[in-house]
Amino acid sequence: MSFIQRLVLPKLPTALATHAHADLPGYDLWLHNIDNVHVLPTELDVPKFEEALSKALQLYPHAAGQLRCSDGHWSIELTNTTVPVDIGYKLDTSSDSLLNGDWVIQDDISPFLNQQPIGANLVNGGAPLLRLNLTFFSNETCIGVSWHHTLGDAIVPSRFMHTLS
Repeated sequence: MSFIQRLVLPKLPTALATHAHADLPGYDLWLHNIDNVHVLPTELDVPKFEEALSKALQLYPHAAGQLRCSDGHWSIELTNTTVPVDIGYKLDTSSDSLLNGDWVIQDDISPFLNQQPIGANLVNGGAPLLRLNLTFFSNETCIGVSWHHTLGDAIVPSRFMHTLS
């Protein structure tokens, strides 16, 4: 399956427009992603999804930022960088061919995720902290979310997805 990539900017001005960065406590940094897949029983409208994402990023501008570390001080620079959304189609099948039923815990959700580019530097580089993937099946859409833990743990990506919806 081939993907096309769309790049979505936050709607301006963002909720943190007067700030250049968001400081992070150095004692609670987990440098990994929180990966999730949401299966919707319908086909999403991509332009409406992109507009909703842009508005959600307006309220969560750190998700469109860059992770920085200088002299042991960690922060997210509020750069309003584009968030990548990969879009792929598997219209000849359903998500059941890749997921194990309706289980919350799945063995492998990587086919539904936007993969970090090889060689991309997350710390002091340009790699995105949020990556999304839309996979369209017959009569359903899977939204793959890779949310970097430095953006917030557990409840924050949940609230972000609620805002997006």
